[in-house]
Amino acid sequence: MTFRIGQKVVCVGLKGKPGIDWASWLSYWKVALPKRGSVYVVRDTRDGGERQLIRLVEIINPIVEWIDSPPTEPWFWSIGFRPLIERSTDTGMAMLKEILERSREPEDA
Repeated sequence: MTFRIGQKVVCVGLKGKPGIDWASWLSYWKVALPKRGSVYVVRDTRDGGERQLIRLVEIINPIVEWIDSPPTEPWFWSIGFRPLIERSTDTGMAMLKEILERSREPEDA
């Protein structure tokens, strides 16, 4: 799945390298992490090799100094998110009315 800037996404759970202790990582680097089930807007994207990396409008973290790369704001793996599927209220109401009308129709005996 490729995300684009401005797209709404839902956090389905943080994914990363096995063995990462997120609580320690969070307290040491003093960064904010997305919360599972919350909706966010993609602010930036980057190719991360095997996976796309994203940053979110709602979360702006401090610059972190990494051992193997220049200082930068942390990215999140895109596999921890899915696109938000928005349905208009009109469409939802039409579906509910159709279900209600079907339930009122007499059954053939």
